[in-house]
Amino acid sequence: MNAWAAVLGFIGAVLGSWGAQLIATRREDRRWEREREREDLRWRREHDREERRLRQVEAQRLREQRVANYGDLLTLFQKWDHALGVKAKEMLRPGPVGEFNGSPIMELERDGQALLGTLQTHGSDDIIQAGVEAYFEFCDTNSTLALLHSERPKDMRLKVETSIESSAGAMSTLILRTRAEIEKLMKVDD
Repeated sequence: MNAWAAVLGFIGAVLGSWGAQLIATRREDRRWEREREREDLRWRREHDREERRLRQVEAQRLREQRVANYGDLLTLFQKWDHALGVKAKEMLRPGPVGEFNGSPIMELERDGQALLGTLQTHGSDDIIQAGVEAYFEFCDTNSTLALLHSERPKDMRLKVETSIESSAGAMSTLILRTRAEIEKLMKVDD
C-alpha cells in the first residue's frame, strides 16, 4: 500500500502540476487576447481620429482655396468693370479716333479663362455658373466695343455713343449683380 500511495501521490502531483500549468496557460491566453483586443480598439480609435483630422485639414484647405478663388473672381470682376469703363470713356472722348488697343482687355479675358478653369475644380456649381455668365458677357461687351470703335464715323457718333454707354452700363450692372450673387453664395458655401 505504501507503494500505491507513493505512485498515487506522484500521479496526483504530476496531474496537479499539469492541471495548474493548463489553467495558467488558458488564463495567460485569455489575458493576451483581451490585451490584443484593447490594443486593436485603441489603434482603430487613433486611426479614426487621424482620418477625421486629415479630412478636416483637407476640407479647411479646400475651403481656403475656394475662398481665395472667389476673391480672385471678385477682383477680376472689378478689373473687368474698370477696363471696360476706361475703354468706353476713351472711345467717347471727342477728337481723332486712335487704334483700338484691346490687349489689356484680352489679357483680362485670358485671366478669366484661367480663373474659371480653377473654379471648375474648387467652386460650387452656382458660382461657376455666375462666373461663366459674367465672363461671356464681358467678352461680348469687349467685342461690341471693338466693333463700335471700328464703325465710329462722325455721322454715327450719337448711335455709337449710345451703344457704348449701354454696353458698358450693362456690363457694369451684370458685374455688380453677379458680384452680389457670388458674395451671397460664398456665405452659403461656407
